Amino acid sequence: MKLILVRHGETNYNVKNVLSAKPGEHVFLTKKGTSQASEAAKNLKNKKFDIIFVSEMFRTQQTASIINQFHNQIFIVESNINEYFTDNEGKTLEEVHQQDKDIKDWYTYRHKTGESLFDLAARVKIFLEELKTKPFEQVLIVSHEEVIKYIYANIKGISGEKACELHFKNCELVELDL
Repeated sequence: MKLILVRHGETNYNVKNVLSAKPGEHVFLTKKGTSQASEAAKNLKNKKFDIIFVSEMFRTQQTASIINQFHNQIFIVESNINEYFTDNEGKTLEEVHQQDKDIKDWYTYRHKTGESLFDLAARVKIFLEELKTKPFEQVLIVSHEEVIKYIYANIKGISGEKACELHFKNCELVELDL
């Protein structure tokens, strides 16, 4: 099975460097994000998808809708590919780095009301194991940078700790064989 992973387009929160993992329309694509999604749509125009998976976040669904203009494919909203949830909702990256400056192991660190990256990796693994049982040939997944890191790491055999170092740009296309 071929997977095509796409990180959502730039959002109003990306511009402000603010964290958000809560579903809702308060985080949405900027004009640049819409343009990035349109460019991804052009690059994927000739691909055939059996299905499109999106997270519960509005920004992934906006991005997928733009890409889907050439495909008219159904979306499946999948909570296992939601953004990494922490208790830092609405804080800037600068604030988070300042408050968490003494953390040595980001992979296993769990915020009070959130999850660790290890937890996220486990969610992603469940999603991939379930996906392997489906008869799809090519799947589009529109999600978030942290989710894409752990899908990539899982398939490529990269440790969770090393996956923390990976980076994916808004609307970057990543193709993998599952």
